[in-house]
Amino acid sequence: MFSFPRTGLCQVVKVTQKEKFLLVQVGKPAEFTCYQDQSSYLAMYWYQHKPGEGVKLMVYSSGANEETMETEYRGQWRLRRPDVQNSVLHLTAAEKGDSAEYFCASSLTDTDPSGAGATKPSNGGTGR
Repeated sequence: MFSFPRTGLCQVVKVTQKEKFLLVQVGKPAEFTCYQDQSSYLAMYWYQHKPGEGVKLMVYSSGANEETMETEYRGQWRLRRPDVQNSVLHLTAAEKGDSAEYFCASSLTDTDPSGAGATKPSNGGTGR
């Protein structure tokens, strides 16, 4: 929930991931779906968290049909974002090293993929 004390405004966005657990055979594809209920929340993010490591940003999307995939995930991963409220993260062929927690987030603000005026979360390995 976001609150703006000076204006008295408060806005809540509900983010829902369809898959709670997903078992995938090595070499097979996988999909993770995410829905957020506020059409004004344009930005969506997907993160990966492997045991013993920090949380890593995988892909950032500033709106429908837009994506900025982080370098290490290009090729194996794709994002489908048919509209601002839905996104589907697609893994083309699972590998053992892909075992992790995956989660999405949504934000009211967005940013240029270059990071100018940055509101994009840092993935500097701090786990924040």
